[in-house]
Amino acid sequence: MTHIIDDNINHPCYGMNCNECETCKFDKDLFIEPKKSNQHMNNYDSCANCDNLIKNYIGEERLKFNACCGRTLIAFGCTNRPRIIKANTGPMLPLPTPDWCAKKRGVTKEYLTTSDLQNEVKSLPSPDNVSTANSNTETNKPMTYSEKREKMMQLPKHIEWDDIEEGGVYVIPKILHQTRKVVRVVIKTESLLRCSEIDEYGKESQVLTSVYPRDIDMVFITKVLKY
Repeated sequence: MTHIIDDNINHPCYGMNCNECETCKFDKDLFIEPKKSNQHMNNYDSCANCDNLIKNYIGEERLKFNACCGRTLIAFGCTNRPRIIKANTGPMLPLPTPDWCAKKRGVTKEYLTTSDLQNEVKSLPSPDNVSTANSNTETNKPMTYSEKREKMMQLPKHIEWDDIEEGGVYVIPKILHQTRKVVRVVIKTESLLRCSEIDEYGKESQVLTSVYPRDIDMVFITKVLKY
């Protein structure tokens, strides 16, 4: 629409016809600058568009994945693995930036050991000391089961899935609400373990249970040590 500014002598477009310009400086102010601002916000509030995001897909469908950070590496044996930001997530789910984000702290590359992660988990406020402000009133808020499980899922594994053998005897320590178990792997496939539990007297159960690669058991399972 043609518009001539002729009622304000101090206007930068005074006496000009809109048809004389290919673009309008006010269009840029309205539409370009906020876009830059949103990009800046996303860089700090979400890992979804970060260049350091690594997606380790789960299953052949390649829908769900473990979101990992390429800037923070965990030393495990002779290899370094990217730290998990959020396990078992998907493309349409939110991926908020964690408190330990190296990019937010200006760190180009960060290397941590297993001990560093374990100390970080231990240093989390205990359920009796976790407090949040609500209407200027501090109330104690214990960690939920899901929050504890997510933190524990980020710890390095003691043994890899490929190293587990059929017929092998393994220990699954006490984890959250479940008790310690000694199991023998009867059947192993790419997607599950079928195990029989061995009681304290060495008697093997005839009932088989299943363990999957994304179970929390797989983070802590280890071989039985023979002395």
